[in-house]
Amino acid sequence: MKKIVTFLLLIFSLNIVAQSKSEIREKNTKFAVTFTQDFKLAVKKDDAGNEPFTLDLTGKMEWRTYSTKIGYFSLIPNFEYAELKGGDYLSYGVWVGFTFDEWLEIPTFGLLNKRFLDLDIMPYVGFSKIMRKWADTYNNSYELTGTALVLGVEVTLKIHDRIGLVVDFKLVDRQDLKVKYDSFDELMSPNVGVGIKYEF
Repeated sequence: MKKIVTFLLLIFSLNIVAQSKSEIREKNTKFAVTFTQDFKLAVKKDDAGNEPFTLDLTGKMEWRTYSTKIGYFSLIPNFEYAELKGGDYLSYGVWVGFTFDEWLEIPTFGLLNKRFLDLDIMPYVGFSKIMRKWADTYNNSYELTGTALVLGVEVTLKIHDRIGLVVDFKLVDRQDLKVKYDSFDELMSPNVGVGIKYEF
């Protein structure tokens, strides 16, 4: 699986050089930044003892490399930082996504200047390095715990030409918990983030 994703990343990178400006639809931008907060950690206490308003921030830099008739491919460097009860969490990686651009439009019924709002849907896949600073150890530095497979779907509701509201659902292979706890046998851990996207 790692070899396949690496091959796709290489192909999409080469497409940046090969494509001309005429291949990019005029309404598409080339770069976007997204920030999301874990929804569950923002509103309620979880089973691990994390209190409401626990910081769990994900940042994604979306580089739109190749456009098609129905959407565009993106390279997505990313990071996630969380201040968890068990110790700080840090991850970083690169994912590959495909956005179905204007796949669905929502009517505004005259409430806004636009007749329709665009709803963009982006499935993505990739790998992230997970690092932890465990709260129950004397080591005050981050420890690399493994490489995690990440599968996700990001839904963006465009409220402005360059601004969108984001709901991001992803499944993460939590290598950190598998290393720390022998009893942890969950294949992929779900995460739902909400936030905002800005397109340049």
